[in-house]
Order: sequence, then C-alpha cells, then structure tokens
Amino acid sequence: MSSYRTFVPIVSGCGVAKQTGAEVKALGCKRVLLVHGPTLPVATVDKIKSSLSDAGVDFIEFGNAQPDVPDYIVTEGVEFVKSNGPIDGIIGLGGGSSMDTASAINVLLNNPPPIQQYFAINGGNASNPGYPLIQIPTTSGTGADQTRACVIMNTSEDVKRPLLSESCCLAKLCILDPELTSTMPPFLTAFTGYDAFSHAYEAYTGDDESAGPVSDVLAVWAMETVVKYLPLAVKDTDNMEYREKLAYASTISGMATANARSHLGHCFGHAIGSRTHAPHGVSVACNYPFIVDFITDENYEKNSVVAKMFGIDVYDGMPAAQLGEKLREALQNFEKTIGCPTLKDYNVTREQVMSAYELIIVDPLFQRGKKHMTHEEARETLIKICDYYGLE
Repeated sequence: MSSYRTFVPIVSGCGVAKQTGAEVKALGCKRVLLVHGPTLPVATVDKIKSSLSDAGVDFIEFGNAQPDVPDYIVTEGVEFVKSNGPIDGIIGLGGGSSMDTASAINVLLNNPPPIQQYFAINGGNASNPGYPLIQIPTTSGTGADQTRACVIMNTSEDVKRPLLSESCCLAKLCILDPELTSTMPPFLTAFTGYDAFSHAYEAYTGDDESAGPVSDVLAVWAMETVVKYLPLAVKDTDNMEYREKLAYASTISGMATANARSHLGHCFGHAIGSRTHAPHGVSVACNYPFIVDFITDENYEKNSVVAKMFGIDVYDGMPAAQLGEKLREALQNFEKTIGCPTLKDYNVTREQVMSAYELIIVDPLFQRGKKHMTHEEARETLIKICDYYGLE
C-alpha cells in the first residue's frame, strides 16, 4: 500500500521571483532569514532582496552556505539568527546546498543542538516545528524544494547524513522561476540535470511499499523531460524553453521522491561524495549506469520503459542481462553527450572511491529497493566505477 503526502505549493513561471516579497508576506512573515551561498550571482540575490523590500518584508542575510553543507555552517547560521533576529520565516535561495542549509537552520532554531542527533541514522526527532520555509531553486536538479529531507555533512565522520523533518524541512512554498537558472554554465546544468533524472528513476524503481501510480506518473514525466531537454540545454544555455522544462523536471522529480523513496543510486552517490567531495551530481552519475544494470532483472518492465526513452529497441523476450547492458551503455553515452564532469575531472583516486565501501554497507538506503546487493557486489560495483573512469 502506498501513501502520498501533500505536495509543496508552487508559484511558477518565468519572472515569478519578483513576486517573492508578496508571497512571503501572504504567509504572514514580516522579517525573514535569507540563506544563499557566496557564489550565487549578485543580481539573483538582489532580485529577491528588492522584492522583499518592495513588499515591506524585512530580512537578514546569511550568505555563507557551502557545498556539502558542513554541520558547522548550520551552527554558524543559527548563531547568526540569534544575534540578528528575531525572524518569522526562512528563505533558501540557490541549489541544493543552500536549500538544505536553510532547512537545517530551521531545525535548530526551535530544537536543541547538536544537529547530529536529528540525522535519520541516529533516530532523533525534531519535535518542535520550525518557521515557514520558502525554497527558491536556482539550479535544476536537487528537488530539495519538495522534500522533507536535507543532507548535512557530519564533519567529525566526514560523511553525508540525511535528516528528515516534516515540520522543519518541508517548505510552505516553492517559487520556481526558470530565469534564475539561466546563469548556470553547461557543466553545472549537466550534473544537476543528471541528479534530477536520478531522483525520478529511484522513485520509479523503488520497492513495492513505496512506489505507486502517483510517483510513477511524476517520475516518468521528469525522466522523459530530462532525457529530451538536458542535451539541448547544455548546448544552448540561453534558451528559456529548455531551462523551463528542466526546472519543472527537477521539481517534479522532487515530488516523486517525496512520495516514494531513494535507494541504491543515492546510497552510492552519498558515500562517494563523502569520500571524494566531488559534486553530488557527479557522484551519482558515476555509479548510475552500473546500478541500473544491476537491478534490471527485478525492475524489468520499468527499465524497459526507461530504455525506450533513450531510443533502445526493447523486443519481446529480450533477456534482462541484455536490457541492463544496453541501459548501462545508454547512460554512459548520455553522460558524455551532456558533457557531465567525471570523477577524473576532480582528481579523484581509486583509493578514495574504494573507501566509500565502508559507508555504503551501513547506509539505510543500501537495503532499499526491490533488489539488494551483497557486500561483495557493492565492492565489485566500486571496482567497475574505478575501471571505467581509469582511476589510479
């Protein structure tokens, strides 16, 4: 039996970022925290700040969100609010790291520290609700604007940990403006788009207890859209039609994930990212062809649907091994077609990738999905990744 959560309300369309102030005010907020990273274009930040000011919404600005969201940055953000508050709302502006930072700060503003106790693996419960959270994505990949989760780096262990909180991490509103994604260069467009595909795929091929018709419909649309428009967007980064399609694909894949569950692809992605510090989309893309191949025999019908998106002729009676191999090759070719950076581009070593094994086998996602890996199969998969990219 599948259960479905209420989706995050969305205000969408080119130019809707200008409505941020009015939308935030409509939520009853008078003074908000604006969270973003230092590399976000100044014009993007100014657009949101101007909208807030025009609507008479006061704000304080925490512009130090970092990739892989270190736990100490969350603490720094909480201390910033306590020194400059009070606030009655939070805005996350940027990619997944900025939105996750906003969510994690929201957890600790009304719940006792440290943040580590609320990681899913530690079973803590952030029982006190946070402030209204508004997410404004500026990349098209994370889907963080739609989920009740955020991912934080536990720096003492050097490992990424998911945190779940309906009352603190699930946004009250998403402002989806494709124009905000127009400054992404091709390489960032590529690996964030691949991440959107991965969210949809895992929602689609999850175990029977999580996947269902609602998440299936969302996931299929998102995957089809990424496969069609991501190669176009990396070649023509100024085309707003392509940007708009990918923005919707990212958010809709997030909806699918929120109503299903991730599994092996993100298990490997989080572990490899923790050990290599390569961007999340790159850490996912490197393992995906091998994971999809591995689970084909237990997801034959759904993988047949995905294969057709890549133009693979799936004939009646095609062996699962052949279908899996063709999908693996298609995903590897897709990575090349979109110009997605690889582990080698980030000077990742074989030793770093192989060290992810210890994290993979204890990750709760390792035993999710219809087909489970053995420990040896996990190790073999890491070897395949290293061999494919020629890591030394």
